[in-house]
Amino acid sequence: MARRDGPGIWWQFLEFMGMTWPGHKAKAVRPSGPPCPACGNPSQQGDDQRFHCAHHPHASIPDPE
Repeated sequence: MARRDGPGIWWQFLEFMGMTWPGHKAKAVRPSGPPCPACGNPSQQGDDQRFHCAHHPHASIPDPE
C-alpha cells in the first residue's frame, strides 16, 4: 500500500480529541558564517572565500577560527 501524505482516519480522530497533525517539518539551516559586527545577522561566504554581510558589504568580518 502506498504511503498517504496527510492525516488519515486515526489522525482525524486524534485532532478531534485535541491533537494536531505534525506534518513534515523542514530541518533548521545553521548560519554559515560569523555574525556581522554592524547588525548581528549571519554572514555568507562569497566566491573569494571571505565572509560578507548582505546588508553591510563593507563591514570587516573576521574569519572564524
